[in-house]
Amino acid sequence: MRVFHSKLMKKEIHGVYDYQKVMDQNVIFVKWNGNSIVTLGSNISCVYPLHSVKRHSQQKNKFITVDQPHLINLSNGDMGGVDRSDQNIAQYRISIGGKKWS
Repeated sequence: MRVFHSKLMKKEIHGVYDYQKVMDQNVIFVKWNGNSIVTLGSNISCVYPLHSVKRHSQQKNKFITVDQPHLINLSNGDMGGVDRSDQNIAQYRISIGGKKWS
């Protein structure tokens, strides 16, 4: 399997993606450059259609629209609950240990 190397992909503009199909196993691997390099593998989804998403560009200091593969978009759609859970845990941290000097 040969997918675009991460070091080379970081030098490219946001929205660049590369994919590789493994035909005998019916698996696809996608690497995408959003704000960081994301690599996913799947046996149930595909790269196309491309979705337009907004990402912040540090060079331009504004939000830009980039293309995002369908597989990455499906994965990001399911992240809301996990991110929200982590946010709530950090915000409302409860002490689970006993008090040593009470």
